[in-house]
Formats: sequence, C-alpha cells, structure tokens
Amino acid sequence: GLERLGKRGVDVVYVLGSPRYYARFGFGMDERVVPPYPLPAHWRTAWQSVRLRIDAAPCQGRLSVPTPWRRPTLWAP
Repeated sequence: GLERLGKRGVDVVYVLGSPRYYARFGFGMDERVVPPYPLPAHWRTAWQSVRLRIDAAPCQGRLSVPTPWRRPTLWAP
C-alpha cells in the first residue's frame, strides 16, 4: 500500500498505532504534525509517520482528516 501511495504522489503517511508494529514499515514518532485531537500522554509514541518521498518538504501543523474521522471518540482510549 505504501508503494502505491508513493507512486500516486503521496509524500507522507500518518498512523496512530503500535510503534513496534509500524516501525517494521519505516514509521517513527512524529512531533511536527499533531493529530486532529489531543491524545493521552501514553499514546504519544503511537502518533507516527513515514516519508514516502525523501525530497518532499517537511510537514508541520495539525493534521486535517475527512469529516467521518472527526469524531473525538475515534481518537480516545
């Protein structure tokens, strides 16, 4: 999936998930782009990204997500 996204021009992919799992695919903790909702402190390392294009400019700010994903319950423990 990451390869297909890269071929379509996607620069960066963000996930909220297990650092141990996603590290296998090159993901690492991201502090430049914040998730759409505040996360519990113990989830901080779960917010990760992987750059698909090395030459892409770094992103920063708050991630914008589609309307169905804006429910705070989706981002809460």
